Amino acid sequence: MARCNCYRAITNPGHLLFFLLALLLWSLTGTAADAATLALVPTRSEMGQGQRLSVNVHITGAADLFSAPFYVQYDPRHLKVVAIKQGGFLKRDGVSTAFLHKEKRPGTIMVGLSRLGNKSGVSGSGTLATLTFITLGAGHTTISLSKSDLKDSQLAPAKIHIKNATITIGPENSGP
Repeated sequence: MARCNCYRAITNPGHLLFFLLALLLWSLTGTAADAATLALVPTRSEMGQGQRLSVNVHITGAADLFSAPFYVQYDPRHLKVVAIKQGGFLKRDGVSTAFLHKEKRPGTIMVGLSRLGNKSGVSGSGTLATLTFITLGAGHTTISLSKSDLKDSQLAPAKIHIKNATITIGPENSGP
């Protein structure tokens, strides 16, 4: 029976570097495949003051998603929330949902979204909510997601990656 001298192969500096790179790539691709992406998707990334900006909270790669509470943070010197609406993703198969939102303080919005009853979750991609802002002060500003606690139909935490949005607000009448 042939014996592998794996220890010697891995202690070789060239083999060790190759092994570590392969391990890193494997861990990155394994994590990305298992996790959904929760992203803030603005209709535009550059606009003028006093304009309406819609930002979708979009999920891709969801698996059995049942509940999606999250916080949205923004700079109230640059943006003012004027509307928050539920997206169609969690109710796309006709199941009733609960949707609530509250501005905890200027710059922080809590959003709660869940399917009702003893139902399975939803898989795939879609919009969870749409936030509409009025742009105020000029400059660069970030809208970010935090404290997201997505759960599947067994109430187990869902793995997610988060993508925030950056908006550039120019002087009045700038932007399309």
